[in-house]
Amino acid sequence: MKKTVAVLFVIFVFTGNAFAEITLKIGADIAGDHKISGNISDYNISGKDDVETSFSLSGEYIKRVQNFEFGAGLTLMVPRSLDEYTGDFYFIPVYGLFKIRSESEKIAHYFTGHFGYSFFLGDNEYEARGISLKNDLYLAGGLGVIIGNKWQVEVLYTSNNGEIEIYGQNFEVEYKKVTLSLGITF
Repeated sequence: MKKTVAVLFVIFVFTGNAFAEITLKIGADIAGDHKISGNISDYNISGKDDVETSFSLSGEYIKRVQNFEFGAGLTLMVPRSLDEYTGDFYFIPVYGLFKIRSESEKIAHYFTGHFGYSFFLGDNEYEARGISLKNDLYLAGGLGVIIGNKWQVEVLYTSNNGEIEIYGQNFEVEYKKVTLSLGITF
């Protein structure tokens, strides 16, 4: 049964473009927190640092069925800096998405959710001193407005996750932020 549903989903998403849309977005990533936590010899260690404001570019392929939309997306983050640590890091999330819309004349309001996988990357300074980075889960939720079926303004709360391995010890990394974006749909 699961295989049948998966096959039907793939067929529906990738065949017929009558209801397919592509949305391109540019977003300002604000209010970001970079948190590291882990255990060393039964001691919990954690630290949190503010992340400077940066930008993201996103592309989404969306199918619409009445007031429900679903599809897939990809976000490319401009590398970002921490206040207290040298080096820049960023994530590249690949995700599935859904939107629940409510229409009123030329404006549509929606709630959206994302679920996917984050590729965790850093520059040479961030990955210095024997650090290796591992990819992990991506989650997001937000609200948006679509104006004239073309322009989109969205506020999204995201959580990108990864792992840092330092000399054989694993630490979880969680980067949470708010993204305010402007998009256009084709």
